[in-house]
Order: sequence, then C-alpha cells, then structure tokens
Amino acid sequence: MPDEITRIVDLLVESRRNGFSHPDLIESVITDLSSCINSEEFGHSIELLETILKLRPPNLTNLFFDIHCPIFSPTPGTPTLHHLFHRLHSVCSTISSLVLLGNGGTYHGHMNDLIAALSSHLESLTLTHFTLDLGTYNALRLCTSLREVSMNYIHADDGHCLPAIVQRWPNLRRFHYAYNLRGNLDSTVTCLSVSCLELEDFALVCNGFSSAVTTGGMMSFIDRCGAKRIRLAGISAVDDRLVFCTLLRGRRLEHLDLERSHHFMGSITPSRKESWPDLRSLSLLGCPYLCQEFVEKVARACPKLEEVVLPDHLNVGQNSCLSPFGFRREQGNVWRKVAEMPSIRKNKGEIRGAMSRLIKRFK
Repeated sequence: MPDEITRIVDLLVESRRNGFSHPDLIESVITDLSSCINSEEFGHSIELLETILKLRPPNLTNLFFDIHCPIFSPTPGTPTLHHLFHRLHSVCSTISSLVLLGNGGTYHGHMNDLIAALSSHLESLTLTHFTLDLGTYNALRLCTSLREVSMNYIHADDGHCLPAIVQRWPNLRRFHYAYNLRGNLDSTVTCLSVSCLELEDFALVCNGFSSAVTTGGMMSFIDRCGAKRIRLAGISAVDDRLVFCTLLRGRRLEHLDLERSHHFMGSITPSRKESWPDLRSLSLLGCPYLCQEFVEKVARACPKLEEVVLPDHLNVGQNSCLSPFGFRREQGNVWRKVAEMPSIRKNKGEIRGAMSRLIKRFK
C-alpha cells in the first residue's frame, strides 16, 4: 500500500510537470499515520504529504489525519508535521477544514502544532479521541475564524479553559461536544450563547449519563440562543422544566434530539401557542418514562413535524400514538409523516377547467 501511494504521488508530480491539471482535482487529503510502525515510515508519509502540498492544488480544502497511535520521535533530519506546515504556510492557505483522529493520549504535540499552523484560515475543526491539554488550548485560541467545531470522545485536563476559548469564536455556527468528564460545563454553554450569536447547531453528548451541565445552565442557554438544531444526549439536565423552557423560547427550533433523557416525563404538554412552529424532527429514543400524551400533543401542535423517533415503550407494532396524525413506521423506532394525497374535492375546479379545455380542443 505505501508503494502504491508513492506511485500515485509521483504521477501527480509528473502531471503537473507536463502541464496537466490533475492535481487541481484534489479536494481532500487523508494521511493515515496509524499504520506507521517506525519513525522512518512516519517520515516517509510526511514527505509524500509535503510533495502534494508543494503542487499547490487550488481546490484542496480538507485535511484528515489518522493518528490514533503513539507518534514516534523523528530521527534527526526527518520532517515533522510542525515544521512542514510552518514552512509551507502560504501553500496551505486554501485549507479550511481539519479532521484529527487521535488516540486519547495526553501527548499530541504534533497535532497541536498542526492546528496552530492552520489556525488563520481554519473554518472547520474535528477532534476525535483527544485529551485537551494546555498546548491544545493555546492552539485553539488562534482559530478565530472557526465556523464549525466538533469534539468527540473528549477528555479535558483543564476544563475551565474552554469558556475563554469559545469567546474567540464569534463566527461559530456549529458546536458538537461529546465528552468523558464530570466537570461543570455551564460556563462553556453560557459563553456559547453570549459570544457565538450565529450558532445554529448545538450538540452535547455524554457517553453515559452526565450532570456536567445543570438545568439552569441549559435554560439560560436556550433563553439567549437562537439555534435551529439542538441535541442533548445522556444529559441529566433534560427534564420537564427544560423542555417547557424550549417550548417557550426555542421558537426557531427545527430539529430537537433528547436521546436518553431519563428525567424527562412529558408532564408539560405543548399547545398551539406553546410549541415549536418550525420543528421538523424530534428524537425521543431512550426516554423510558415519557408519557404518550406528550408525543400526541407535539404531533398535533407542530404543523411542520415530519419525523419522530419514539422510545421503545411507545414504539409498539405498526400502529402507535402517532398513527392518527398521519405518521407511518419507516424503520426501527423512526416514524415519518406520510404526504397527503390531493383529494378530488380540493382540485374539483382545476379538473373542471382541464375538461373544459379538452372539450373545446376537439370541437
């Protein structure tokens, strides 16, 4: 496989040398460093990446690095990610999206340096299996143009640093955070609602069941934030009070996911005046104590609702509490609204006009 990649890179170089535009077709580069078994292979992978970057592919916007293994200490003279991107900074000006798959370890200096090197024009950043350390925070502070941030399976050595960093992302539209920690995230959530006024898509996901954010903290967030898509999975703060707050304040909501909300029972049911007028999808999977009346009221009160994911205890057979409202089971726990067939009565005038034109044509 490494030999094959080398041949591909050589062909791209030859294409550019002969005046062909094949390198211009490159939009993404995936660099798998997890397969490097020693520092020599690591260095060779970096050299291949450097060769591609030196071709200056004008449409290259996305970089993906798979580094879910220990990074070898390069031998003297071997290139590193840090030196590569700082040396070729001007060449990388088109790169706006960076995805880093780590190994959850505490040391990843290469990755922190990479974030810092691309920070001035980075708009999208995804970190998976990461431990956020001081180096990561320092690099994230430089990324003031970010519009999308996704942090998955995150450990935080120093969680209180995140709010100050969020304040430096005024253009942020999407923030997804899946974590493994028990610290308090209220200040981070508050900073998002105050500093990121364009935020439209917010997700907070715990792999277990977390109290890292309080009901009051989330209510304050919803009060200030105009997000269209909210996902809260495995968050103990989701209860009837919070849902009632979203009914009153979340008027722009189009997609709401309350997966694994064990404290949510649905005792407060929405009316037409207290509903989500633009809601299109609602996920209630893993809400074991949710009452049927809440689901029925949502289906009746939300005119644009198209998809509902039911909890297991309400997802029985081919008919459910959603059936009377025109929903049909699509697969598993997913129910979708069936488009209404136009009735003849509604289109009687249109049909009469068409028949009249047809008769005139044959007279």
